[in-house]
Formats: sequence, C-alpha cells, structure tokens
Amino acid sequence: MYVAETVRILGYKAVIISRGYKGKAEAVGGVVGDGRSLLMTPEASGDEPFMMAARLKNVPVVIGKDRFKAGVLAMQKFNPDVLVLDDGFQHLRLQRNLDFVLLNDRNPFGNGHLLPRGVLREPISTLLMADAVISTKSGAAEGNRALSSMEKFSVFEREKPVYQAGINPFVYKVFKGKKSQFDNFMPGASKYHSEPINGRTVFAFSGLADNLQFRRTVEGFKCRLSGFMEFPDHHSYTEKDLKNILAAAQKSRSDALVTTEKDYVRFAHNLEWCVDLFVIGIEIDFGPDRKRFNDFIKDRIEKWCASDAYIMKDA
Repeated sequence: MYVAETVRILGYKAVIISRGYKGKAEAVGGVVGDGRSLLMTPEASGDEPFMMAARLKNVPVVIGKDRFKAGVLAMQKFNPDVLVLDDGFQHLRLQRNLDFVLLNDRNPFGNGHLLPRGVLREPISTLLMADAVISTKSGAAEGNRALSSMEKFSVFEREKPVYQAGINPFVYKVFKGKKSQFDNFMPGASKYHSEPINGRTVFAFSGLADNLQFRRTVEGFKCRLSGFMEFPDHHSYTEKDLKNILAAAQKSRSDALVTTEKDYVRFAHNLEWCVDLFVIGIEIDFGPDRKRFNDFIKDRIEKWCASDAYIMKDA
C-alpha cells in the first residue's frame, strides 16, 4: 500500500495485484476496486485485497492466483505505469523490475531453517536476488538507528540497500454500539490516533499470523485489556463466532471490542452489537529512511520509463 501510494504521488499510475488468498474469486481473478468503487465483497476477494481497495484511493486492486493473467487484466483495464505485486518474490513466472523483501527485525530468520523445521520459505542466500530489504518493526519511526540484525549477515556483502521501518497503529474507525448496525464496506472511514480508546475497558480479538503482536499493540494503548480471543490467520468469522466474542466481552465486563482492520472485513455484516467496536489499522513509517526509500523508487521508475523496460512479460 505504501509503495503504491508513493508511486501515485510521484505522478505515475499504479495497480496492486494480489492473489486473493481464500477468496471465492481467487481462481478466476478480477477487479476488487477500480480506485473509486469497490466491485467485490470481501468473501469474493479475500480479506487483504479488500482492505487495500477500501483504504486506497485512485489505486485499483486486481486479484488472481495466476499473477500473469491478473497483470494482463490490469493492463487492459487501467493501463498503469507500475504494477505492484503483493507477495510476489517467489512468483518466478514473472519478470520483475524491482524486488523488496520484508524481514521482521525482531526475528528475521527464525532458527535459520526452512519450513517445516523453521520459518523460512527459502534459504537466506536467496536474499541476494532482492534489490533491497526492508527491516520492519525496527523502531525507525522513533529514530532508533541501531544496526538492524539482518545487516550483520554476510549475504549483504554486495551492499544491498536496507531500509528500516516501524509500524504505527491507529484507530481506523469507531463503530458506536447500542444495537446499531454496521455498514458493509467501511465507507467514509475516519482516522484517529488513540484518543477514542483511552480509558476504556476492552476485549480484543484477531485472526492473524501473529495474534500475540496485535495483543501487545492493544496493550500499548491507554486502555484496560480485559480479555483476548485469537483465531487462525484469514479466519472466516461466523455469526456464532461473533456471538461468542460478544458473550466473552460481556462476561469480562468490557464496554468495548477491539479488532484489526483486516479482521473487520471478514465479519458477518449487519450483525447487531450492544457495545462499541474499535477497528485498529496500521501504517508503515520509514522515519529517517523515508526520503532515501522514496528516492530509490523514484530513480528506478524514471530509469524504466526512459528505457521502456518496465513492461511485464511472461517468462
């Protein structure tokens, strides 16, 4: 999302291409949003593409398990200057012009072994194929310039650029309870820092790859966490799930619920609640590295446009 927005601000047309994991339209593909309107439901598109299409303005989002076909569709529909692939590093069928690899600074390589013995999808040496590495959750937004842990590895002897980025959570939207019904697709979302949640007693829930991290995020707000319920990543919430969450919140005497932006798009819509709900969003913050990272993207795009080398090809 950050890259697509940066490309747009630089004056180029961008389209995001995602797989649409676990969405009903994953196999056939399609347009989730055209940059103005949402054209799929979260059930059809998958949670992350829908979230991106709902948040971004003037940036279309296209899905498809076959990224090449999705790219062709994007070119035909929107004629973009830049295609931004979500999780495309291992999609070897595509000829890419620029590869970013994101690594969690707190534990970038796990135990150093591949799945299932460790957490790595590929050997660490594969990073040599990347154009740059982004060290996420590194505290860069707070000005922490400590040496990133992955910079200590010899794979960076070829001076691959490494950018440090922090993650800033914020209250993306507040839904007032008292039996009010939720709107389907989060239109007109407001952005807060943490003021609405301060002082509240809350019950949190999420279905993420790292639920513990979200729990810590909630604990970082000035609220009292009375309980937490976790689900698998990309979990499809049923009406029963939501009723169980509400019952647990009431039992813990919470006066509000807290979940993530990604989780919210998976809710059974129009379910009535009797407490407030806070939806937490996140944004990446490159801190002192912002200009250096943005300039890196700008320089690459200008070179591609000058040489006509940015056309996507089927390898």
